[in-house]
Amino acid sequence: MKNDEIMGTVTISKKALAQISAKTALDCEGVAMLTDRSKKDELSRFLNGGVKGVYITKVQGGIAVEIYIICSYGADVPSIRKQIADGIAGALGEIGIKIKGVSVCVTGVQEV
Repeated sequence: MKNDEIMGTVTISKKALAQISAKTALDCEGVAMLTDRSKKDELSRFLNGGVKGVYITKVQGGIAVEIYIICSYGADVPSIRKQIADGIAGALGEIGIKIKGVSVCVTGVQEV
């Protein structure tokens, strides 16, 4: 058998990508929690087993990640947004996923 022979394929689910993205965001200091876009999304997530606050979309040439967070009061929001976007792009890039964009939406602030 040659080393360049293809043995099969690996498929990574959208849910797995969303879980990686959620963990990456929640590990960032200043992120209080993830939140859904709307009550409709909350119901859909409940019925379909999605990941709270993370939406993965296939786009031409890769995927786009949309993540909704609530920050802790006093947190440096621009720094958190950059840290999350860079972290998600890095984490998914390490497993060979082509990232076309990461949108971090801050929907509120929570007192600690």
